[in-house]
Amino acid sequence: TAASPRPVAATRARYTLYTRIMPALFPGIEAFVARPIGERLRDAKGLRAVAGQVFIENGINNALLYFPCFYSVQAWYEGSPTPAADGLRTFRENFTSDVPDILTLWVPVQTCNFFLSPLYLRTPVTAAASFVWTTYVSFSRGGDKRRGRDR
Repeated sequence: TAASPRPVAATRARYTLYTRIMPALFPGIEAFVARPIGERLRDAKGLRAVAGQVFIENGINNALLYFPCFYSVQAWYEGSPTPAADGLRTFRENFTSDVPDILTLWVPVQTCNFFLSPLYLRTPVTAAASFVWTTYVSFSRGGDKRRGRDR
């Protein structure tokens, strides 16, 4: 059987974000990461660009988009007739624990990623951290209510 195109599409989207969109939003980031670390630490504009990228990934994507999607897919898998509504409800209920948890991992990972990694390595770094995060969130927020195995 053919492999699902979804992982390829998601990887392509992430790669486009890191190699095309972020450089357009933050001109000079490619040159910034090519400099020696000591120079980067003294480059206020480059450090602001790192902070801006970390905010986009964590203040918008991780804090506001990830969990509604996660919980909606979970509700769909569990057979909910209204998975989007149920996903948003679960997101609202768990917001105060979910968001600090996701930021605990992703703010340091993305800060290092945007400060240290050349553009072409940002997707592999994110993929490795995503494996750790997805494992954690699956065990801590997973569970199949249909089988009585809610965690």
